[in-house]
Amino acid sequence: VSFENLFFTVLAFAENLKDRRVKPGDFIAIFVQDHIAAIALKLAVLRLGATTIAVSRSVALSDTSPRVNRVLVTEETATGHPHEIVITKDWIRSPTTYTLVTKGGHIINSTSGTTGTPKLRMESESGTIARIENGFKARGLLDGPVFIGHNIASLVGFKSSLSALYCGQTQMHFLSSLPETLAAMELNEVAHAYLPPIHLQRLLEAAREESIRMPALKRINVGGGVVSPVLAEQCETFFGCEVFNDYGSTETDTIASYRPSQSPDQLGVAGHIYPHLECRFADQDGQTMDPIIGGEFWLRVPSKMQVRDFPSLDSLYDRDGWINSGDIGRLDGDGLLILSGRKSEFLNLGGNKLAPSYFEEVVLQSYLIKEVAAFRIQTESGIDDVGIAIVPEDEFDATEIKAELEAKFDNLYTIHITLVETLPVTRAGKVDRKKLSEIIAPPL
Repeated sequence: VSFENLFFTVLAFAENLKDRRVKPGDFIAIFVQDHIAAIALKLAVLRLGATTIAVSRSVALSDTSPRVNRVLVTEETATGHPHEIVITKDWIRSPTTYTLVTKGGHIINSTSGTTGTPKLRMESESGTIARIENGFKARGLLDGPVFIGHNIASLVGFKSSLSALYCGQTQMHFLSSLPETLAAMELNEVAHAYLPPIHLQRLLEAAREESIRMPALKRINVGGGVVSPVLAEQCETFFGCEVFNDYGSTETDTIASYRPSQSPDQLGVAGHIYPHLECRFADQDGQTMDPIIGGEFWLRVPSKMQVRDFPSLDSLYDRDGWINSGDIGRLDGDGLLILSGRKSEFLNLGGNKLAPSYFEEVVLQSYLIKEVAAFRIQTESGIDDVGIAIVPEDEFDATEIKAELEAKFDNLYTIHITLVETLPVTRAGKVDRKKLSEIIAPPL
């Protein structure tokens, strides 16, 4: 599809939707698998001043909140529901009229649900463009064809697609098979790729089997999860490109990026925070903390990039634009952002609320440590004890490190050392401190 044909398709889709009484202010859910058609439909909905909403099909077709006016489906998946608009092949045609842009369109995205049930966030069209430009400020413009391995229905997938359009670059998506996809990536000389971790691994395995190295590939950005240093290094070695892990959220956009292969032995590295963003660290009472000690990670989001809760439309930021990321973090001596968990993992130590990294840093100074994770141990008094799980090297002396910790903190805290073979991790690859608390010290 050329840029010209894509634009004509958007106009044709907008004309068809308008004929079916889609109007400004409507909420539209899109369930179309074809990547290019889905992009064109989203742009057509926005052109009409309507709003695309990312909800499940069952929610979209129900009468419950949030309200969805119309649901776009293809013939093979249509159920006959009165809210459905069936997209047929005859929609792909030259437009007969020029549909002007109606302002007021929005995009409603679903969060990943890392803190529980996924939440809906509303973003304006201008906010979407501001976030795309935010990425260009940090990483530069795209200077070659782009492969997008994310679902176009997701925030990161649609933003990646718009980024390619913005730069006038060819974009491609998954084809019917991995070998076919890889061959097309090589043929089209793909220079940039946006992928979730699971698809990165699948592509690497298929590329090895097919001996397809894609010499034009310069950079892979992994979003939506953590890519291990081992996998990142394998990809860099095989493809000869750089692999970056992006850190951010629906509420903040991308915050930092780093190459996992450059810090294989350090847990929780998120990278250097983009220079045009402002951040701070605070305790649970909101008091500013030394970045080296760390605490709850806050970010100031420019007003043009802010999203709203949906359907309440409440602001998620304070009046100065600050939002709590929900993560606990700190900066190391080189200014790298190190994440050590969620804010719910803070240790309540008799009025002192401290991040796990506060204790982990002391332990990591020992060369006999492979991995370490601090976690809370509940007590009858309500004052947490400090649990520290350690994956040791040989000849490790737990008694010695316990004494060192107690001396470091003037015996203010009761510390328990547990040696483990491995640390449990969440699906996102972060240390699962809640599980450590449950396994090693079950709640009272």
